[in-house]
Amino acid sequence: MAVKRGDTQLAIFKVKGQYYASQQMCPHRRAFVLSDGLIGDDGKTDKLWVSCPIHKRNYELKGAEAGKCGNDENVSIATFPVEAREDGLVYVKLPPVEELDGVLGTEKYKVRREETETREFEGVDKKLKTMKGRKAIQASHLENGLGEEAKARKILSGGERGSQGIDW
Repeated sequence: MAVKRGDTQLAIFKVKGQYYASQQMCPHRRAFVLSDGLIGDDGKTDKLWVSCPIHKRNYELKGAEAGKCGNDENVSIATFPVEAREDGLVYVKLPPVEELDGVLGTEKYKVRREETETREFEGVDKKLKTMKGRKAIQASHLENGLGEEAKARKILSGGERGSQGIDW
């Protein structure tokens, strides 16, 4: 699950009864998605990692190399100790909020419009902003203009392929 502490987003994972915590942002492209990542483990080497669901970077979650990216040595993530206590709550050991936000705060890592490389959809965005009160036109690709639902009702009521409904 994703949680927010101050201005920092964190990803909390529970794998085989054990909890792990890391930053939520994949540093490869600054996407806040790691809590939705795929978890992988290797029983032989006792390695556990989370894979970014968008960029497929694999970050180790435990051990001496926790935070290290296994397929891109230029990036890594912050990981934090986690403890599930008898009171039923899960505790993450974090630095003070000011320090955490100074390094991982969301505002610091937002991709700004001027940082984007392409503006190919700028015209479409502008056009969509000026559209008011329009409803989508329901068009059908089926003959006689029937939509998918109407076509299904016609088939099920016996109005298609003979009087007995679907002719198998």
